[in-house]
Amino acid sequence: MLIKNFKQMSALIYLLFLPCTTIAQNSTEYLGILQEIYLGRQPSARSEALGRCGVAMVENIYSAFYNPAGLSFSDGLLLSGSYADPFYGLRDANYNFIGIGYNLKNYGTIGLSRFRFNYGELEYNGNMYRDFISMFILSYAFKPIKDLSLGMNINLVQNKSFGKSFYAHNIIYPVDIGILKIFQFSGKSEVRQKLFLGVSLFNINYAKIGYVTKEQKDALPVIFRLGASYQLSLYKEMFSSGLNTFSILFTLEYQDLFNSKYRTGLKAGTEVSFFEMFAFRLGYYRETLDDHGTSSNKDLLDDVTFGFGFQLPLETITEKKIPLNFKFDMTTLQQPSYSRLFDNWGNFTVYSLSVHWMI
Repeated sequence: MLIKNFKQMSALIYLLFLPCTTIAQNSTEYLGILQEIYLGRQPSARSEALGRCGVAMVENIYSAFYNPAGLSFSDGLLLSGSYADPFYGLRDANYNFIGIGYNLKNYGTIGLSRFRFNYGELEYNGNMYRDFISMFILSYAFKPIKDLSLGMNINLVQNKSFGKSFYAHNIIYPVDIGILKIFQFSGKSEVRQKLFLGVSLFNINYAKIGYVTKEQKDALPVIFRLGASYQLSLYKEMFSSGLNTFSILFTLEYQDLFNSKYRTGLKAGTEVSFFEMFAFRLGYYRETLDDHGTSSNKDLLDDVTFGFGFQLPLETITEKKIPLNFKFDMTTLQQPSYSRLFDNWGNFTVYSLSVHWMI
């Protein structure tokens, strides 16, 4: 009874707090600090291929990056990792992610993720140094009622630079929140439909980082995401009675930075999958940019995205005798160009691997 009352009270506070937070404004403008890890490469190859959408989808442990509430809709133990490179002309630069999540059943779901953007070895004033950004996220999500999930992230963001003659290290603690609701529609036994509605707000405490010095602090982005997804699945017994033979997903997302007039945009994507094993994805995103008053810089970023995925749902195929699912996603895309003068960079590639153990 105590746990039930606590969840109901937490849900009420959460739902009252979110609208107040989204209305809040801050005079400190975001100027693009650490945008490589916040607005650049995506930790999920699936999301990257779907136009960078993620707030209204169940992305397992990757949900920590888009909407922490998405963690609640997976049972058991989740393990995921991804790797992306390069970053424009920095051939040694890479972006990697690793995360773990566990569903505590009636007590909610917890997750721990690490995101790292590594620039590789750089040279400045004749001195070689290495610069990287790390973000650790502790996530918690729970369902106060069926098919409604509330989630929260507590982040630890590090920016490190080190070389022979200097060393810089800064740490801050942004906080994120999110809500995800799923509506399921009943109909014919072989047809299943779901509607996902999601909203999240990242960096609700308007955290700043001493990027140059600890005294001179720069604002991190306050990112608002609002989206919806629709999924239609058709079931017909073939390889296994539990597998859907065909599924299609449509997702649409709106993004806004509360402390910047740029990076506002729309994202959309669609995914078609067969037998819950083979998935093909197509997406598009469009965001406003700051051209800094230079005609050679773009004031709009728009790109088409695509990718594919393979899943081995052993739990369904073996009728729960082997409670494991393996998933691999990949995308190779042209690097988004912020300048009209340089648009011939080589492609970047994202690989994602996930293991789901239903224990």
